[in-house]
Amino acid sequence: MKFPINSGCKECTAILRELREAAEVEGKALRSSGRDLAELRQEWIKTDEEGARALFALHYPRSLSARRRKTEHEVLTGHNVLTHGIRAAFGRR
Repeated sequence: MKFPINSGCKECTAILRELREAAEVEGKALRSSGRDLAELRQEWIKTDEEGARALFALHYPRSLSARRRKTEHEVLTGHNVLTHGIRAAFGRR
């Protein structure tokens, strides 16, 4: 599929960067917290959907915010943040 020439979006690039940084920071924080990741995974698996959302919001607040921003941008613009963000970041058209 060919994309239009203006398919690189600076907002998509910013959101993509925000998602990546949030994952790095929150992943490091969780690993350094001393919490057993296997226990956390089991807790996540055993809980219901509402509990899983609460766990995600507790451990990954930046990622949750970035995902909301991504979804809003995609709905409003019709962009795919991954595709348009990478194209803008690398200047590809």
